[in-house]
Amino acid sequence: MAQLVATRLELLGFELAEERRAATELIVLLSVGAVFGALAVVILTVGLVLALPPEWRPWGALATGVGYGGVAGWAFLRVRRLLRGRSAPFAATVSELKRDKEWLEGLK
Repeated sequence: MAQLVATRLELLGFELAEERRAATELIVLLSVGAVFGALAVVILTVGLVLALPPEWRPWGALATGVGYGGVAGWAFLRVRRLLRGRSAPFAATVSELKRDKEWLEGLK
């Protein structure tokens, strides 16, 4: 019985470590991408709008804003789809614990 509990705790530890690693990587990559992406957007937008004739600048700013809003909406929907498609955290541990419970109930 003690070996069974130890095995399940070891599996839980592995899953915790994997979830932590994945979350850390995701946060770092999202942060780097957001900072440099925002810098690029600002610089390119200012350059683009200033390159237009003065009477077209408001329309250029509006068009780029609408375009950026569309990209932001697409990215939000993509992230939502990715997060919904993931399996539940610790699914393997929960499955093993359910099997253990059924096995122990069968011993009675």
